[in-house]
Amino acid sequence: EEDLVYARALCKMMLHDNATYQSIDPFRYLNVEETVAIETPRIIDVSTREVRYTEAHPFRRYLARYLDQLFLTSILLLIVVVFIRIRPFTDIHNSFLSVFAICLSIPINAICLRLFGTTPGKFAFGIFVRDIDDKNLTFSDAIKREWNVLRFGFGFFIPIYEIIQLFKSFRTHTKGLELSWDYNSNVQYEH
Repeated sequence: EEDLVYARALCKMMLHDNATYQSIDPFRYLNVEETVAIETPRIIDVSTREVRYTEAHPFRRYLARYLDQLFLTSILLLIVVVFIRIRPFTDIHNSFLSVFAICLSIPINAICLRLFGTTPGKFAFGIFVRDIDDKNLTFSDAIKREWNVLRFGFGFFIPIYEIIQLFKSFRTHTKGLELSWDYNSNVQYEH
């Protein structure tokens, strides 16, 4: 898996250089390979052709997403209780509200990522998501990202499967490998 990440980054770098068979400088890419072989999290910045070391903040990212979900669920609960006036609030209402909040979070988070490069939870934790050109994600890329988080990160919230997916994501992220929803994006952290 780590070799695939390196190969993908190296191919992107060669494409960015417009390398052809006649013009390729093999020593340039061999030097990158030696630098990339270091056992630390890294990515190759296509725009500057430099190896950058990534930061692993799995708990920070998880808490930011949890805060986004909590914020959205609280707003929906307020709307249901105050404006729609559903009382008493039963388990069926609670289950429906949770599923609705999860489904609604995909387009809402995608809109926030498109417009601001962050969501309220990510902003609170100093996390910004940009594309590889350091611009805000397109809406379609943001939707794909959010869908992949739900699918691969949380396993659609299926009880045992969710724990397995969270653990896999944690291991992948702490190794410095690219998470499936981070493809073609750059996650930046402010301290």
